[in-house]
Amino acid sequence: MDSAPMCVKFTGKNYSTWTFQFELFLKGKDLWGHIDGTNVAQTSNTDKSKDVVASPSWAVLDTRIMSCLLGSMEPPIVTNLRAHRSAQSMWNYLKKVYHQDDDARRI
Repeated sequence: MDSAPMCVKFTGKNYSTWTFQFELFLKGKDLWGHIDGTNVAQTSNTDKSKDVVASPSWAVLDTRIMSCLLGSMEPPIVTNLRAHRSAQSMWNYLKKVYHQDDDARRI
């Protein structure tokens, strides 16, 4: 995945600016589906008793997105993402922790 330079590094205080830029970056690479859930891991597992394994190509792309996410933020934030195993999980965690709704900002 070619990577355009990320101009804004996520510091924990610039979530709105960073997320806007990163969303455009992923949409430009046709990878936003890994974040919004429209591009889910395809599996060939029909036996429900076994673990589900993502297709290699999907897993590789998701790992690349995770790498880009981690490379676009300050090290202390990266530390908090170690337990997450998908780009969507990382994104949702960051949104939960750093997103402020518009009503809260107006006060």
